[in-house]
Amino acid sequence: MSIVKRQDQACRWAETRELIIHPKTGALQMVELHETAPQVSAPKYLEAARRQSLPLAHTANSELLSFGVPPTWLESVKSAGEDTIRAIAAHLPAEAAEAVLDLAIGEKPKAPLRLPAGTDPFEHPDSERRFRVMRNVEELERALDYPREIWSVFLHPAQRTLVERDYNGPARVAGSAGTGKTIVALHRAAFVARANPTARVLLTTLSEALADALSFKLRALTCNEPRLAERIEVHSLDTIACHLYELQFEEPNIASDESIQAALMQASQGRKFSSRFLLDEYLRIVDAWQIDTWQAYRDVAARGRQPRLPEDQLRVLWSIFEQASVTLQSRHLVIQAGIFARLTAGLAQEAAYPFDFVVVDDAQDMSIAQLRWVAALAADRPNALFFAGDPGQRTIQQPFSWRALGVDVSSRSSTLRINYRTSQQILAQIGRLLGPQVSDVDGNTDDRSEEQLPRALAAAESVGLPTNVLDEHLFVAEDHVSIAPMPLAKGLEFRAVAVIACDASIIDTSESDIEDAYQTERHLLYTACTRARDHLLISAASPASELLAGLAQPVRTRSHAT
Repeated sequence: MSIVKRQDQACRWAETRELIIHPKTGALQMVELHETAPQVSAPKYLEAARRQSLPLAHTANSELLSFGVPPTWLESVKSAGEDTIRAIAAHLPAEAAEAVLDLAIGEKPKAPLRLPAGTDPFEHPDSERRFRVMRNVEELERALDYPREIWSVFLHPAQRTLVERDYNGPARVAGSAGTGKTIVALHRAAFVARANPTARVLLTTLSEALADALSFKLRALTCNEPRLAERIEVHSLDTIACHLYELQFEEPNIASDESIQAALMQASQGRKFSSRFLLDEYLRIVDAWQIDTWQAYRDVAARGRQPRLPEDQLRVLWSIFEQASVTLQSRHLVIQAGIFARLTAGLAQEAAYPFDFVVVDDAQDMSIAQLRWVAALAADRPNALFFAGDPGQRTIQQPFSWRALGVDVSSRSSTLRINYRTSQQILAQIGRLLGPQVSDVDGNTDDRSEEQLPRALAAAESVGLPTNVLDEHLFVAEDHVSIAPMPLAKGLEFRAVAVIACDASIIDTSESDIEDAYQTERHLLYTACTRARDHLLISAASPASELLAGLAQPVRTRSHAT
């Protein structure tokens, strides 16, 4: 039944919604009025396919109602095609949207809770997604006084089940940008720390910039629990590995790319391999897999390479890599993968582990050595290892099987589908960059560099906007335009984002690696675009990158000559 229906001209948002108690679930819902919702239609060339593929056309009304679909939206949900079902779901209450998207791909949603007749509808868990009852003026004042950073770590009830679930092995939560993966990771770290009062928890990610952002949010989440925060360490994976390496062995003398490249070129003795190719092959295969024999290199190097290199050429490469490794060792230089490998080997002799639980955010970009180390830290203990990530934001060039390394999350993998940040219009456009589905190697589904910073600064300053160039600490200045290279954008969000310098460029790499490089660029562009909540602008100087060809709206470009 409808209990409120606003027609206040001063509040446009209220004009388009009504407050109802759902007849089946008993939850209090804020429902968008059907007559005010924008029409969602498929392009003409898709209409025939749409008529043949209506995923929920034969779903009973009673079933849809039982999952919280408002009665006024039943017809639209059942007549939605595969191309429009996500857009329709964006207009539904969150619990109904989650169920509709699950049903559309053949999954059975979790049955919603039904409260006994006469129960206060505000007490329904689905109501708590939207409403918080204030019992007195003092409680209301405290809520209004909460800073934005406190609200930014709010956990939705649907996410809470993933945070508090008991896992008998490594678990993973996946989802596209804006679905709350980082919030789930934060709350998971706090949850296992609360449930295990003497435990040490590592909350980690791929870069120092992301670790700083996690640390800031964790302080907001645990501001009233200082003793809890003391038992949760937040570091990037490389930083905590170097710290533990120094404690157990010695201060690591980390080899720079330049020193590795010099050793490789010295060992190549003028053979016709580019320095960039040798460095990439050494880091991506030899060092990543910690290969120390010709047979191991032959087997790994040939795997999945197109076109395949002949064995005699692989032998020449191995002789170069073997000699370069000896040179680096003689100079007491180590590479990051070697640090993780030695720590992993050392864990087998440890009586106690440095951390009882490990939570990894942005896990889609973990390296082979990093994954092996965190797996060894967890040692197959229940609940000890939890990952959060977005396969669509993967930017490393070498996908590999987690299962082959002993980390099987297939039976403990969940996907977040409701976006709490990025607008549906932006998602619809940038989703074309990656296609309808993104999978990892195990089948689990779910020039943009600092050289362009002066270009961005000049664009902002030409219209009189104050600027702030972000570094690894990600300090965002109020009332300033934040400027950063694409890789540094991970973990951030803004109301409006301009992605500039999407120009065509020549990728200097070997023929076998061109597709990998393009995929990396594609995922970087996707990551940058998904930082936007409401507005997104993509621009390029002519000719524009071919990566933009998949976008539905044409991108206006400007010639270098104008």
